[in-house]
Amino acid sequence: MEIKEEGTSEEGQHFLPTPQANDTGDFQFTSIQKTPNEPQLEFILACKDLVAPVRDRKLNTLVQISVIHPAEQSLTRYSSTEIVEGTRDPLFLTGVTFPSEYPIYEETKIKLTVYDVKDKSHDTVRTSVLPEHKDPLPEVGRSFLGYASFKVGELLKSKEQLLALSLRTSDGGKVVGTIEVSVVKMGEIEDGEADHITTDVKGQKCALVCECTAPEIVSGKDSLPFLNAVLKNPVCKLYRFPTSDNKWMRVREQMSETILSFHIPKELVSLHIKEDLCRNQELEELGELSPHWDNLRKNVLAHCDRMVKMYQEILKELGKETGSSFKSSSNKGERTLEFVPVNLHLQRMHVHSPHLKDALYDVITVGAPAAHFQGFKNGGLRKLLHRFETERRK
Repeated sequence: MEIKEEGTSEEGQHFLPTPQANDTGDFQFTSIQKTPNEPQLEFILACKDLVAPVRDRKLNTLVQISVIHPAEQSLTRYSSTEIVEGTRDPLFLTGVTFPSEYPIYEETKIKLTVYDVKDKSHDTVRTSVLPEHKDPLPEVGRSFLGYASFKVGELLKSKEQLLALSLRTSDGGKVVGTIEVSVVKMGEIEDGEADHITTDVKGQKCALVCECTAPEIVSGKDSLPFLNAVLKNPVCKLYRFPTSDNKWMRVREQMSETILSFHIPKELVSLHIKEDLCRNQELEELGELSPHWDNLRKNVLAHCDRMVKMYQEILKELGKETGSSFKSSSNKGERTLEFVPVNLHLQRMHVHSPHLKDALYDVITVGAPAAHFQGFKNGGLRKLLHRFETERRK
């Protein structure tokens, strides 16, 4: 039986709401109550009783999450889960997170599209915006199984903040299974019955994974004001693993940029400028010299002036950098960024166990320092020093 893929206009248009005049100005949207520096909404997904396109086929299931904002008529591909192989009742380990700055309201609609992935080598996570009356790009290596949609407010106001939605084909007719959406609230799985939530789907132990863009404090012991002051744009993943006594062990991974990536190079360049200016002043204060030494002084002064001018230009360009505090490897050849370290991140693993003391593991990762802008055809520092020593002996 041939299954219609997502790349059909009927499915996309079936989900999109009817356009309304002055959508942005005529309606007031209900914000989600949130805790500062924490995601607005996080939920996990699971499917049940999926109908395979071909009898006896073992499904390799993936869910794509899309968002339609109440003030717009466009479908935004937001994220997707991992691929769960060989079951019609997949429980997905990867959660869905909407960070604190994301424009999401109770009226925002979420669309969940379920696929059977046939060729994993072509399957990638993409984020794109599909305007109204624009067909989605065809997906390679996957077959459309069904979809469901809901409003954020419906999920938040539901009993136990859990929705069980019927997955339907693109024409909205045939039911091809059920998808469960469950809100995750970090830090609430602490006491009582909530601890005993080991998930066992057909004998397979599962961990819940959620992504967020702000660090959370699990026990209050990880409150480091100085460290947080120099970190930016953290990306977090939280894994919860069931232990042998039906408790949860939580592992949080956080990767952050640091403002020191640009702050320290700017301070270093400023010091170079001060040193060269001081050197020039000392040379000028030597007074009258013999012609030989005066020529040497002029050469040194001219060199220092060139260096000061170059440093000032670099400092000016570094001052223009805003937003990200990160220099990617694609910018390693940029002249104005040659003082900035490549791919500098602080990565922290926070392990919390019900019966053991919390543990923190910090790792700093950075690309190997090299003068990429200067190039490598003429050798490096050792060759330059050797050339300098050779010329000096002549």
